Amino acid sequence: MEKLINMEDKKIIKSKFGLTDNEIKALLKEQKINEKDFYKALGINTCMIINGETITYHTDIDRALRLITNKTNKQT
Repeated sequence: MEKLINMEDKKIIKSKFGLTDNEIKALLKEQKINEKDFYKALGINTCMIINGETITYHTDIDRALRLITNKTNKQT
């Protein structure tokens, strides 16, 4: 399954494992995705902590983006 956004290509991302909260917010802003909708779709997810920062895994972010995209496509 192809990823919606190739997060590994983004210059803002520090970790190969996932994104920090600030990186997620920057990505959402760049893609014009509503933050509240994203976090609702993300729900309970897996993460890790590196140097005191919570890292949300790419797979969980991709899943949330797919949920939002599918919901948006069904409404149009």
